[in-house]
Amino acid sequence: MQGGLAAGFSAWLNRELVGYNPGNATATKVSSLLDLSTATLYNSSNVLTVVTDYTGHDQTSTGPAGVENPRGVMGATLLNANSTATFTQWKIQGNAGGSSNIDPVRGPLNEDGLCGTRLGWHLPGFDTSGAAWSDGSLLTGLNKSGINWYVSTFDLNLDENLDVPLGIELGAPEGTVASVQLYMNGYQYGKYIPQIGPQTRFPIPPGVINNRGTNTLAVALWAQTDAGAKLSNAELFAYGQYQTGFNFNQDWSELQPRWTEDRLQYA
Repeated sequence: MQGGLAAGFSAWLNRELVGYNPGNATATKVSSLLDLSTATLYNSSNVLTVVTDYTGHDQTSTGPAGVENPRGVMGATLLNANSTATFTQWKIQGNAGGSSNIDPVRGPLNEDGLCGTRLGWHLPGFDTSGAAWSDGSLLTGLNKSGINWYVSTFDLNLDENLDVPLGIELGAPEGTVASVQLYMNGYQYGKYIPQIGPQTRFPIPPGVINNRGTNTLAVALWAQTDAGAKLSNAELFAYGQYQTGFNFNQDWSELQPRWTEDRLQYA
């Protein structure tokens, strides 16, 4: 699997975790031998699901092809001395809309292939009051491998003549193996990988965050192992405050397109 520096993956066979790789801070490509005998196998069809991380493309100075170095699953082979079983087909779940750029304001690189991203759970205006959603906390997290989404809204009302640089700080218990994606008002503005680090603070500028208005915070918490994952803290903080002549009492809604029902077609 080649996802960039520090990018890992998790693999499930028929919904049971059969392996993972936490990523490597000095390698863009990782590989693992998965023991499929630990999962329930069927005489008919079996489904292997692989979730891969992505930490950006290479620079032009990186061999062999620079920015054209591919990302994703580079190869997979079934190993069994007593069988000629092979994979019958592969399917890939990419970003919603593919190359059509359905969100021209935030841009095509803002989103990935996670179900929640495709359906727009990270966007302002998405309704979490339905039966499929329940109360939860990042500080509780997951007790097994998988991906949970957490969505919350909050209001800010900072003085319009104050420049208050804001950010989100994340932390996790020692030993946590996870990948966390942070969205503010629909913008992917942080990736936290606690087993690698080192960044725990993510600055968010005005226009992405509303200093005077309502904000939508969405977090995708991916527990890469069956030990589960949770955060020890998730806090909004200020770097400082400064008097300014810039008017922060502005309507930035044009920079923050809201959720629409069109997203439902990308399930």
